[in-house]
Amino acid sequence: VFCDQCRENWYGKYCQDFCNSTSPRHTCSSVGVQKCAGNWVNWPDCDSCKANFYGENCEKECVEDPFCNRWTCDERTGEKECKERRTGQDCSECIEPYYRARAPMDSDSGVACYVCVECLETERYTCSEQGKKVCKQSWYDPEADCKKRCVSTERYTCRKDGSIECRYNFRDPATNCTECSRGDLFGKHCNITCVPTTYTKCLPSGEIQCIENYFSPPHCSKFCDNSSSLFTCDNEGKMTCKKSHHDVSTNCSTCKRNWYGADCAVHCKTDKPNTMCDENGNEACVKGWDWEDGKCAKCAENYYSYMCHDPATCNKTCETYCVDLGNYRCDSEGVLVMTEEFESRIHNSNKWDFLIEVVILRVGSSVVAYVVLSLLFWKLISYCCPVYSSVKT
Repeated sequence: VFCDQCRENWYGKYCQDFCNSTSPRHTCSSVGVQKCAGNWVNWPDCDSCKANFYGENCEKECVEDPFCNRWTCDERTGEKECKERRTGQDCSECIEPYYRARAPMDSDSGVACYVCVECLETERYTCSEQGKKVCKQSWYDPEADCKKRCVSTERYTCRKDGSIECRYNFRDPATNCTECSRGDLFGKHCNITCVPTTYTKCLPSGEIQCIENYFSPPHCSKFCDNSSSLFTCDNEGKMTCKKSHHDVSTNCSTCKRNWYGADCAVHCKTDKPNTMCDENGNEACVKGWDWEDGKCAKCAENYYSYMCHDPATCNKTCETYCVDLGNYRCDSEGVLVMTEEFESRIHNSNKWDFLIEVVILRVGSSVVAYVVLSLLFWKLISYCCPVYSSVKT
């Protein structure tokens, strides 16, 4: 028999130290000193498990996630308890409706963890496998829940951030690219060129429009004063008198033919000889004629007609105007002839003085005319009859 081991509960080199554990939580060291057994701590009661050990006998080891904080340990059983939003054996999966998304790398540990992010699909966005919001068509800016809306039109497109980018021929995103890029471009697509002139302007559609009172596009060279009180103008610049029976050819300022009166409301048309219509639309004799037996059949006062020796070949005209003047009287044809008294006096008068008198009567009784004619007369005498001229002088 070899005596190389101590008997139960005896310890030491010579097995001289006695040590008997009082409970499963206690044990004896190799030198016979009592201590906490296994994973128990808190001598002498040994009523607590040491760090990272759990269970009735502290036999379950559980270490909390030191980097990504994915789980904790159940204090009673030592089982892993996934933190909020996580599931799986090592809590690496996310419960619905959360998604795994890579978090920024930890600067101390150099580990990039996964986090469970919430992503609930809406009318504006869907969710990727990583839980990222993916904006649906016409919605932008996922960081702001895709609240920015932009729908491309014929005037602009949408950038990735949802801002507007004007298409060719359009400008000014601040007004949704409603303005054409150049002043001569018009139309819904800003593809119609229109250059205004003195008489034209361009509508937003690019159509040429005449300025006020000018008509007949595209040149609009026809003028018609639409503000006139006498007439109106149609789209072609054609004038129409506002009142009936006015004459368009005189800008409606006079009556049409055979219409008279202030409002051109009196109709007058006559085919009677020597008869016309006066300004009021009443029948009247033409100049030189006067009424006789309801007709314009005689010459008016101071009007004469030459004698018709053969009525078949000539007509009475009453076109000659004649007024008695001094020693002259109008004959039946309107010709001035000397009175008998004046004619007899001629034979007893100086012929040259008589000639002057006749000229003055023809020209007028002006003193100036008399002086001028006298000078001309004596100038003629001095040239033709120098002897007579010297005698008179």
